[in-house]
Amino acid sequence: MAAAADNTTVAFVFKRRYSDAQVAMVTQRDHPTYNMLSKIQGLGGQDFVYATVTGNPQGVANTYADSVTAVEVLRGEQFVATDVLKYGYITLDGPSINRYKANNAAFVNFITGHTDGVLTTLGDEVAFDIFRDGSGQRGRRASISGNTVTLTSASDVHNFRRGMTVIAATGSTGTGARIGSAKVTQIIRSAKKIVLDNAAGIASFSDNDYLFRLGQTATNGIQGMGACTPLVAPVSGVLFRNVDRANDTEALAGTRIDDITVLPEDQIGDLAVQVSLVGKRLERAVVYPTVFQSMVKRLGAKVQYVNPEGKARIGFQTIMIDAAGYAIEVMAEPDIVPTELRAFKNDAHNIMYLGASVAHLIRDDGNLPLRISDADGLAYRARVQANYMQPDQASHGVATFQA
Repeated sequence: MAAAADNTTVAFVFKRRYSDAQVAMVTQRDHPTYNMLSKIQGLGGQDFVYATVTGNPQGVANTYADSVTAVEVLRGEQFVATDVLKYGYITLDGPSINRYKANNAAFVNFITGHTDGVLTTLGDEVAFDIFRDGSGQRGRRASISGNTVTLTSASDVHNFRRGMTVIAATGSTGTGARIGSAKVTQIIRSAKKIVLDNAAGIASFSDNDYLFRLGQTATNGIQGMGACTPLVAPVSGVLFRNVDRANDTEALAGTRIDDITVLPEDQIGDLAVQVSLVGKRLERAVVYPTVFQSMVKRLGAKVQYVNPEGKARIGFQTIMIDAAGYAIEVMAEPDIVPTELRAFKNDAHNIMYLGASVAHLIRDDGNLPLRISDADGLAYRARVQANYMQPDQASHGVATFQA
């Protein structure tokens, strides 16, 4: 078991030799789509079934007799989704807790700082997964020097955090997993590098291997937009949540544009047109922050701010693009795959979850901390039990472009 948090391993929270001006908590980036996505409590039982209507009754003809002959029922599909589990675990050293309680020597609440932190990390994980296919791929190794790994993409370095335990695999979805793991000790964003504590801890670790957080595989991640609205159109005979989406691809898996030479702002307009042809409309599009900034410069667009949930804050940056006869709100989204653009109707998707909130401390028996059996300290556990749903797949679109 890793060392518990004590006055040595997390010395930065104690005032002893540090002033408030010298020490600051690391800030977390915003997650616009995750924050604004509807979160519905009630996922339960063995699975969660949600229906998608793909066609109205077609018993229509120019004569009554022919309409009777052509009679048909409402067409649609039932998707069957299961909940995905994610856990957080922290241990706190007893003497350090006592030291804080005795003389209030810490400038950050020792217990709350850690419990809030693990909940934030779980929230980061959900926000990351919302845009992906469930495999949890975070980056790909281009080369290595000692314990310093250079990634193939500069944007992927933002998917790692100090202290994160990572594993490697030969396949982009986690297939061909290497044995062993290593911890990230340093992040060098400007050079698209991460430093591991012991790269040799991952057996046969090689160039072109994909990196994942420990514990996530292609079968146990949240099935986000990368799975519900994939870049590649579903093929016949391959079921997703018990449905063959090739029966009506755009209605059951959204619309896609595969011309990487088209600028993102033009792709948004093209997606809006294609989605309108199936009787739907888009309201919001999200792109990576650097792509958003390039769009602002090209369009000379005025940046506006939205204020989610009425909170007293500036909110998230947006620009407006007119397409298919209406305006689409474009937002900078740090969690999206940098070479992708995603557009959707705001109420066409949600997060279903169990518990007090999407990420919550486990207190099923009424007790919050657990006393560690073989050490002087307490353990806190946190959990996510949720999955991403698209009850209206037709109101989604995806495109890819050259970064």
